[in-house]
Amino acid sequence: MPAPGLRKVSVSTTVDVALTAATEAVILTLPGLSTEGPSQIISIFGSFSLTTAAGATATTLRVRRNNLTGTLVGEANAPSTAATSTFALPFSVDDSPGEVASQAYVVTATVTGGNGTSNAGQAVAVISST
Repeated sequence: MPAPGLRKVSVSTTVDVALTAATEAVILTLPGLSTEGPSQIISIFGSFSLTTAAGATATTLRVRRNNLTGTLVGEANAPSTAATSTFALPFSVDDSPGEVASQAYVVTATVTGGNGTSNAGQAVAVISST
């Protein structure tokens, strides 16, 4: 349970998202989040299940502001993922967006060397107190 003054938003999905080799795709969307001051931090963490096809060697995870072409939050991580396997891949980032109203965040994935499918996932955003 978050400490007093913290706000928490969570989303989950069981919708399969096809991942075409070398193409970034949105796998989770956090709805519009608002901060009440410029010093608040939005911490986003979660995981998703991914099944890779033949030839896949890595999957790059990204968290972006607003949409697929939005500002990258944190760094893009590309853990090795073997072909024709299923993985649970965690992610975690902190963002200091300033004072914002109804800002969405998306979690994206890109498979290197082959295709894949995002099978299910969950993300939680915790907004620090002012």
